[in-house]
Amino acid sequence: MKLKYTFVLQRVGKDTIAAAVGEDAGAYPSVIRLNATGARIFALAMEGMDKEEIARALAREYGISEKEALEAADRFEERMRQAGILEEEG
Repeated sequence: MKLKYTFVLQRVGKDTIAAAVGEDAGAYPSVIRLNATGARIFALAMEGMDKEEIARALAREYGISEKEALEAADRFEERMRQAGILEEEG
């Protein structure tokens, strides 16, 4: 998953928020609220991991099957795509 903007993650209570920073803040002025799993997926995407790498990391960290982790990564990727924060592939 390649993010279109530069983000920072900040913990706020039980949630984490993602906010675009620098010049990207004007291009994407919204703040995204994430639960713990969403924040982890977002952080891994910020590190440049693709969906399959993210799924493997989630499977290891959460003790779930790679199939379950890939399904979670798929759902999250779709939400990120709908929010307009992923680079288009191709």
